[in-house]
Amino acid sequence: MQETLFPIEDYTDTGIAAEVLKELTCRQCGNSFRCHTLAEPGWFCKVRKSEKTQNGLLRVKTNQPACILFTHKDNTK
Repeated sequence: MQETLFPIEDYTDTGIAAEVLKELTCRQCGNSFRCHTLAEPGWFCKVRKSEKTQNGLLRVKTNQPACILFTHKDNTK
């Protein structure tokens, strides 16, 4: 993914994002993947960063609403 100067979440209207992405979850997103390591098992997002995890990626719940960075699993190729 090409880096941007400002995070997309900062300048995207939350009302528009909620309307466009309604009924979509992280489970359907191509950016989410399951990590099977013993240290940190669970689902993570490839594009959102976090300083709270060892691998530096954001831990997500698969049924949480999709964020503005959502891409369909079919388009990840």
